Amino acid sequence: MGAGFTFGAVAFIYGTLTYFIRSVGPNNTIYDGIGRQLDIAPLLVRFVYMNDTLWPGVYWAVFDWVLFFGLLGLASLMFNLSTKYENIVTDGDNEK
Repeated sequence: MGAGFTFGAVAFIYGTLTYFIRSVGPNNTIYDGIGRQLDIAPLLVRFVYMNDTLWPGVYWAVFDWVLFFGLLGLASLMFNLSTKYENIVTDGDNEK
């Protein structure tokens, strides 16, 4: 159960750093929470990102989506496996 919580926490921390934390560097350059430079998003991308006009680029955006939802999937898998294991262990103890 701890591994599932860890994967979920890492996913939400990564998501927060990449999409909610921004800073302004030298020459008024805008960076996200992990230090990537943000550029103006194309019009079509603004529909996906809910009218957010800044984004890190197509490769970083795909990487972010895959990493975030992959970590959430791993967290879900770990939670499911841990509950199945707990059920097996507790059922085995009740039979004795």
